[in-house]
Amino acid sequence: MNYLQQDALKKLYEASIDASVAQKMSQRELEKAQAELDKWTRRYKLALDANREDLIPHARYQKQHFEEIVSRFQNIVHGQSLQLDRIKSNFIENDFSAF
Repeated sequence: MNYLQQDALKKLYEASIDASVAQKMSQRELEKAQAELDKWTRRYKLALDANREDLIPHARYQKQHFEEIVSRFQNIVHGQSLQLDRIKSNFIENDFSAF
């Protein structure tokens, strides 16, 4: 393996590590946001069921807020998955599968 191939391999390997770490961090944030969405969805339903007009607007706002956050993180995680798949594909195409 020549210097250019070694350098390409090193960069590809570093990119895979960076992408993997970023995806794991985003996945954790998605899970936190999903937990908050679940909490505010329950609170919103309880407020509706109890006809608590004083609580409904805030619960609805928080529910919508976390729906947006969850959606953004889902898109981020999906994009990162595609990026990792491309990197893995590059490993395979370049016969760097040992890493």
